[in-house]
Amino acid sequence: MMSQTPTDKRLPARTGSNGSSRGSSFGSVTTYHGPKNTSKSHPLLTVFQAAPLVYFQDADVHPVPILDFESERRHLTESLTDGSIKIDLCFDIATTERLGNFFNRGKGQALHFSCHGHHSYLAIEDGWGAMHALPVEKLKDWISAGGDNLLFVFVSACHSRSAGEAFLEAGVKHVVCCEQDDQPIQNLVSVQFARAFYEALANGKLLSEAFELARQLVMNRPCLDPIQLQKEVEKLALLPEGVDHNIRIFEASEGRRTPQKIINHQSSSTSAISDGGSDCLSTSRNRILPVPPQVLEGRQVDIFNVLDALKLARVVRVSGSEAGIGKLCVVQSVIQYIQERRNIFSLEFSEIIWLPSQQQEEEGTFSKVLEGVCSIFQSTPDEGHERSCQKFVRSLHQGDKKFLLVIDARQAQCPDASRKVACFVKDVIQSTRTKVIIIHSSTDASMMGDLPCVERNVTLEALDFTSTVHLFGKLCQHVVNRQCRDVSNHLELSSLLIPNASLAHESSRDESWCMSSRGRHIFKMVGEGIPAKIHHVAKNMSAEEYARMIAFGRRKQPVLEFKSRTALEKELSVLALEVAKAAEEKRFLAAQEFQDQFDEMEILRERLPEFHTLINLAQSIENDQQNAVNEKKFGTAHKLQEQYDSLQEQIKIERVAM
Repeated sequence: MMSQTPTDKRLPARTGSNGSSRGSSFGSVTTYHGPKNTSKSHPLLTVFQAAPLVYFQDADVHPVPILDFESERRHLTESLTDGSIKIDLCFDIATTERLGNFFNRGKGQALHFSCHGHHSYLAIEDGWGAMHALPVEKLKDWISAGGDNLLFVFVSACHSRSAGEAFLEAGVKHVVCCEQDDQPIQNLVSVQFARAFYEALANGKLLSEAFELARQLVMNRPCLDPIQLQKEVEKLALLPEGVDHNIRIFEASEGRRTPQKIINHQSSSTSAISDGGSDCLSTSRNRILPVPPQVLEGRQVDIFNVLDALKLARVVRVSGSEAGIGKLCVVQSVIQYIQERRNIFSLEFSEIIWLPSQQQEEEGTFSKVLEGVCSIFQSTPDEGHERSCQKFVRSLHQGDKKFLLVIDARQAQCPDASRKVACFVKDVIQSTRTKVIIIHSSTDASMMGDLPCVERNVTLEALDFTSTVHLFGKLCQHVVNRQCRDVSNHLELSSLLIPNASLAHESSRDESWCMSSRGRHIFKMVGEGIPAKIHHVAKNMSAEEYARMIAFGRRKQPVLEFKSRTALEKELSVLALEVAKAAEEKRFLAAQEFQDQFDEMEILRERLPEFHTLINLAQSIENDQQNAVNEKKFGTAHKLQEQYDSLQEQIKIERVAM
């Protein structure tokens, strides 16, 4: 593709009503440039990312799949660091407040937007971990009102084209759409394409050239399924189509050369504690806080529950049903979530302190105070620990600062240690505005007694079947090394081991369907939903054990879809006869296979009530509806009518099957 010399500095062409450019003529290629950058600052790329933990549907809380934004941040930073054009980079979290601040300031002509998407909305954050659906139409109106400075937008999301077209309709001249999801190959294509694309822009390439160069790089990546790769590449789009995109998005600054800046509004804000004077807490240096494990699966709802509890409660107690359930990891993830949203949580928490301390303190006044405080977690606390605790509490009085104190009380198992920790927490609550998260060693969150404040308990349960298999698949070396040719990642392992995997992803935590004999066997093999067990099994499973598990997963599955209880009972009767016949003929392996199918189907009985139960339930709903009408509760009557109609449909199906 031809390009003009850099001396041609005309403004971007206006587009006609049909979307075509007026600047191109006689088949020649004209290079358009953005406004000349005569300032001393570098051009700016603003990156908005949104990673909500949960979404609400019909009053139920559902987890949102986790996207690899850390990898995206790293690749974007590296792609812009070594280019011939120095580009400032600003990372931020996509909430309505932060987006509003961006449009109000009007800084920068280039925007990178990365999140989950839908054909009618973008999934941004509400500021406390839940998803906020930003309708595409509202986005268009918002940009039209305050985003007229935007020249270019890169949308990295599911259904990115819908959002991209909204940006276009709002007046943005150039938009790149790139599909992103939690699917491994799709996420890889998204990250690699973005890196190559921005590398090209940072080295002075035209927008059209950068798009094609990045597209070709992704298409020629080795070790990926070429058919699937081609499908993902076809989703990449440079909009509007049929328009001249020969423009340089970033122009080098002509003023005094200044250092390139990377502004990260997501960066952590950790506590820094000095060793001098009565003002023990300060921001003079950063305190190291523990980080969650690299792989965390199935805990989005639990992390959200802790954050949600912190809204109103002064003390949040985190406990678990058994050892190894992942209490520490969940709280570490809560702290990391807060740290990565410094601008959002700064009014709630000025500093975060973790006890016992996670690092060796420097010698000085406060190190001795902290050492004395931490000794209360031991069976034999240091002498003077009460004085140390009092000094620590006094040090929390720093003007308008609000502290979040995390106490890992799992070590305080003896009654005396528990009592001392409880007294310490009570002093903190009564004397300061500090909020406290306590990690307990058992489900008995009341072991420290009642505290004079609002409290919330968050109890962790075992991971569901799907999350268990996903975590195992991400950790197991046999999956990573592709010992089985059909299984190269955790999602492929799930579709092999979990019957009705799509249903499993949406089902409730107990997932009774997976507790058939086959489900129980697989669940036990991969750690029974206990993260510590899953880690151990994934790291220590032999190649032979893994091969047996894969073979077990490939066994033929019975059809588990029945519209009526009558049809299910008929099939169960047939299988019972097959079991008996195979056993009588000493075909014991066949008998076991029939019995496994029987067990799988028997689980469905509780989902399909018997005919007489349906009749009684319909009569009961009719009575309730009449009472609602008599009391003029017509909204309730309407809902009961919907339930009654649904029951009548099921009764009709049962009658036909009989």
